[in-house]
Amino acid sequence: MIVMVTRALAAAGAPEIRGNSAALDNFTDADQISGYASESLAGMVEQGLIEGAGGKLNPLNQATRAETAVFLIRVLDFLSK
Repeated sequence: MIVMVTRALAAAGAPEIRGNSAALDNFTDADQISGYASESLAGMVEQGLIEGAGGKLNPLNQATRAETAVFLIRVLDFLSK
């Protein structure tokens, strides 16, 4: 989902969101993040769009409706700045 949103934002002319994979080092499950998604996810973490929970990002889990809603609100706030 993160890569798809990042690419959609870029296609819509929004500022590119790419980050340094070092932003993921504080999460205990960072090793579970697919290589193709690490830049996008790191950028989302650096921008405060994704925070994780309990020191984890849970990249292999499906996002709940609540998590998705919070994420989309943060993205909309990001775009309005």
